[in-house]
This record gives sequence, structure tokens and C-alpha cells, in this order.
Amino acid sequence: TQAVKQGHGEQPPVSPAGCSEISRAVGRIDTGRSLQSVGTLTSHGGTLVAVIPRVRKLLRIALASDAMIQNRARWSSVPDEFLLPFARFCRTRRTHSPIGAQRGGFDESWEVLSAMSGEACDELDEEESASETVRMVVTFAAYVESAEKRGVLPSATELDIIRPLYAQDFIRMLPPTAKDHCGRQVALVQLRNLMNVSEESLERMTCWFFLHGCLDASLTWPGLCLVYDMAGFSMQNAYRLLRLDGSRLVPAGCFPIRMKRILVVNEPWWIQLVWGAASRLLDPKLRARITFLGSDLRELHQVLAKEGLPRSLGGPADWDPSDDVWLGECERRGHILSHIRGGSQGAAAHVPSTGHAMLLRQPAEPSEPEVVDTWTEVRV
Repeated sequence: TQAVKQGHGEQPPVSPAGCSEISRAVGRIDTGRSLQSVGTLTSHGGTLVAVIPRVRKLLRIALASDAMIQNRARWSSVPDEFLLPFARFCRTRRTHSPIGAQRGGFDESWEVLSAMSGEACDELDEEESASETVRMVVTFAAYVESAEKRGVLPSATELDIIRPLYAQDFIRMLPPTAKDHCGRQVALVQLRNLMNVSEESLERMTCWFFLHGCLDASLTWPGLCLVYDMAGFSMQNAYRLLRLDGSRLVPAGCFPIRMKRILVVNEPWWIQLVWGAASRLLDPKLRARITFLGSDLRELHQVLAKEGLPRSLGGPADWDPSDDVWLGECERRGHILSHIRGGSQGAAAHVPSTGHAMLLRQPAEPSEPEVVDTWTEVRV
């Protein structure tokens, strides 16, 4: 609010999602007050923080009815700091809303932030938001437990193991100067550097990337821009990648990271032939975000700031993996699992198992049991 009032115009230095990082930084202050402050700026017609109690109720039921989750007590007792990054803003249309009456002194900044996020005419649908949040958390829990069983975790959270993999430069975050015109951070994937990377190392690296990216608020809002550099990529390389288990390496619906734009550069001629058939299998929303730019890097420079690009993409930047900015931020910030503290608050609720079925939306019931010291049996 102060930044806008002091004349920073339409580019306040802190995004709505970025406020969650501020909340963690001042975590020593009363938790209720800091989370309430975050909620005031991150939602409209209600707060994401207000959804958390509903998320917890649905989460207990969803965990108990999902046979893939083994340690239900672990996930049902996670703190708010863990749940907030997964909270989704699901919109419900409104005809009018007295923003001034609801927001008070936040009017001016909220109009700017709403305009930037494209949600000025929406209100929070708490029921839908809670359902979407629970679905992602349960999917994430299944992913983590699977990675633990296969031995990918906890090694994927150890920086000493990850640094040599990161130095192979098959995926990295470009410096802040390379953001696109919407202010999104940019991740560069150089497929030619994947050829000498084992599937185990690739899975460990992607796991590390996602677990740390969950706490990078900018990857949720305004989202991530992904650049694929396909220079030197052959059909043989493509065949090897197709044989990898993509659903295990890059699972869908697990993480709060939003892929808002995908740019493909230096693609070989045969990619267009494959793309013609493969694109029909993609979700139209995802397909619309993918752009092929070819080898003419001038189009890329119109989208991304040239100053932060590596020399291979026409930029002036030299990359030193030992002094990578995002790697340092991840080391300082930690990963999402670090918010799961030891100990549980009772045993998991017992609900007759229904296989892999997951309750994504549970109607509110006035007779819903209250949990105090121990879990009571919940019948669905």
C-alpha cells in the first residue's frame, strides 16, 4: 500500500503471492495476525487463509479414503505454512462488490494488484478453493511417499548432492534480469545436456526443483516461463526421452507452480511433424501457451530481456553454477517439506477405504465432529 501511495505506479515491488514470503520472514510475530495480513492481500471477497480450516476438514477425509497414503497422521497435522502455498484462488463471478467497505485503507493498492492479476471482477469461492487445495496436497503427499520409498528422498533435498547435477546445466533458473514482459521468472531447459544424465539423477534433480520451487511465491504468481533450447537435439535423443517415465519425473497436479508460458527455440525441422500429431493430445489451455520461435533469436529477445540470457541465446551472460542466484535463494529459503514438523496430533481418522477414490468436495454438515485431542470416527 505504501509503495503505491509513494508513486511506484502499477509495479508495486511485492506481488500478492509474494506476501506469503513476508509472512514467513516475520513468523515470530503472532501467527494469526501475520496470516490474516497475508490473506488481506492475496484474495478478494474473502481470504485464502480463511479457507485453511475447511481445507483441514476435507484433508482428513481425503487422506483417510486414499489407499495410496500410508502416513496419514503426518499429512493431517501439517502447519498452515505448509498448506498456504497450495491454496488455490478459485473464482466466482460477482455482479457488484463494495470494495471500499471491505478493504478500507487497502483500496488503492488492491485495485492495482487486482488489475495486474486479472482477478478484479472475481470473488473467492471458498468451497471450490478448499477442494482444489486438498486435491493438490493429497497428490503431493502420494508423490513424496513414493519418492521416499524409491530412495529419491531425502537425498534430493541435500544441496551437496544437487550441486553437481545443477552444474550439468540441463535445467536452471535464469537471473532476475531475464524475466519476461509479464514479470515471470524464466527457467531454461537445454535438452542436449540431458543425454549423459541418468534417469535416477534426472528424477532427483526435478524433485529438488519442485520441492524448493513450492516456496518461491513468484512461481505461483505471476507464474513461470519455461524456455526449451533444442539446439543439437536429435531423433535419437528424443527416443531416449520418450522412454523415460514422464509421469514419475514430472507429475501433474502435485505442485503449486504455474506454467504460464513455454517457448521453444532452435527446434529441428522434424519437431513440427511430431508436434502436429502430439498437440492434439494436449489440453487446449496448455497448447495455447506453447510457442515455437525457431532459430531467429530476435523473436525471443522481444519476449525476454536480453541482458539475462546466456551467450547461446544471444545474451551477454556467463553462468557460474557456484554463484547461481536462484540456487542461493533456495538454500536460504529451504524446501516445502521443512515446514512439516515432527510429531502428530493424534491418529488418523478411520474411514472405510474406497481404493484410490478421493473426496474433493464434501458438503458442509452441521453435525461434523470436532477434533480436540483424539480423532473420532468419521463416517462418509
